[in-house]
Amino acid sequence: MDTNQVIWESESISLKAMDNRKTVLVVDDNQASLHAISRALERAGYAVFSAQNGKGALELLETKVINIVVTDLKLPDFTGETILEAAKQRDNAIAVIVISAYGTIESAVEAMKKGAYYFLKKPISISELRLHIERALEKQELEYRVEDLSRKLDEKYGFGGLIGVSPAICKVFEQIRQVAPTRSTVLIQGESGTGKELIARAIHHNSERRDRPFLAINCSAISSSLLESELFGHEKGAFTGAISTHKGYFEVADTGTIFLDEIGDMPMMTQAKILRVLETREFLRVGGTTSYKTDVRIIAATNVNLENAVAAKNFREDLYYRLKVFNINVPPLKERKEDIPYFVEHFLKLLNEENGRNVPRISKEAMDCIIAHDWPGNVRELKNFIERASITIKNGIIRVKDLPATFQNANPNNRHLIKEGGTIQIKIGESMDQSEKRIIEETLNYTDRNRTHTAKILKIGLRTLQRKMKRYNIE
Repeated sequence: MDTNQVIWESESISLKAMDNRKTVLVVDDNQASLHAISRALERAGYAVFSAQNGKGALELLETKVINIVVTDLKLPDFTGETILEAAKQRDNAIAVIVISAYGTIESAVEAMKKGAYYFLKKPISISELRLHIERALEKQELEYRVEDLSRKLDEKYGFGGLIGVSPAICKVFEQIRQVAPTRSTVLIQGESGTGKELIARAIHHNSERRDRPFLAINCSAISSSLLESELFGHEKGAFTGAISTHKGYFEVADTGTIFLDEIGDMPMMTQAKILRVLETREFLRVGGTTSYKTDVRIIAATNVNLENAVAAKNFREDLYYRLKVFNINVPPLKERKEDIPYFVEHFLKLLNEENGRNVPRISKEAMDCIIAHDWPGNVRELKNFIERASITIKNGIIRVKDLPATFQNANPNNRHLIKEGGTIQIKIGESMDQSEKRIIEETLNYTDRNRTHTAKILKIGLRTLQRKMKRYNIE
């Protein structure tokens, strides 16, 4: 191949700034072509390794960290397909671009079947090659993120990174198992801090799309003017500042999953476009007229009551029912208190690993107070509390006296009676019946359900106690 088989263009293609230079292995038996491609890629900011034969390429694959391989299809000792297979065995995320002066549709199809990222026929355009390398690196970065996410979700705690043994969360686990293998849209509803995104990631991780992108977007954190551009992309010149074409989430996450968090805050106009994607699997970029196909699974989440939002005309009714194909309601932490000790152990373990030191333990009495707390911020609030306590507590163990006053005044396990003659806290506004019922229950707990002893402490007759227990449905 002559050097004139490499076409040089005067226009430059901007590459995204990279903290570390990406590596490209160029394999070509023609020295002039090899030198021309290598020099062009080095000037573009890549770290380039080169080889004139298959043996040299295989040695570099074994000894160097390679991101991209650009290989000729015909080499003196091996074929480009051999290099392709070796690269994929080394790291399946390596993108391989095959080039050939003898390109045919059949050879291109065969290379793509074996895992090639792209096929270019000689003479090649350097700018086109650089463009495909840039796109391959973007795809590779997504794959690495998915791999990292899979590793994190495969921790020993819980299901798909979730934690708990309570019946309420076990029901959620079962729902994840049911819906994950399907293509169905999922709506996750629950209070802030309950782990809705973790559930979405668990669904994706346990689906056939697990090796494809998972992209999450908070619909309430982005202005309405920018949200559509982020979701659907925009064409160059679509609005002020749109200096180039931009791919949106539905294009980047094709064949993967998009998580639309806080969808209850999505503007009505954007809701209509999401409905169109769900119904037609097509979308338009902002400022564009070309319709793009997308194979994306949508998982939505909200802490807003969407039925009320529909009634108030703040959310489209047709979109609500289209999203609610499969509904998961996440219980707040106050309804699954038996899970709190598992969360505490998990967070302490993570903090120990992150900080490289032993974090404090929690006394049984302090744990009782922690369990009794209502946790309006749910799991997020609990995690922040444990992290703060691990920093401020210096004596190696968290005791009741170390907890905030609101925790110390809590009612551990609803048992206030400390000893005979002790006290039971009565809330202001509580009815006489409610107070009497709680006094009887706490005294029964104190006596290990001994009715005779309970009646004696309360200074009432045994029959009176039995009558009151029946009246208040106390077992």
